[in-house]
Amino acid sequence: MLAAAQTTGSVGIGTATPNDSALLELSATNKGLLLPRLTNAQMQAVPSPEPAGVQHHP
Repeated sequence: MLAAAQTTGSVGIGTATPNDSALLELSATNKGLLLPRLTNAQMQAVPSPEPAGVQHHP
């Protein structure tokens, strides 16, 4: 795994040069992103979810 942090505040996983406009850039041709899986009860228990936040329910 390759990870890089630059003075721009961008972090890259799988890339040595993350895009300056990205907070986090993931790059892979053989893997994907796995978000934490929450039950409906767990999702409802999040105290102050961000309006644009991502919550994954399988």
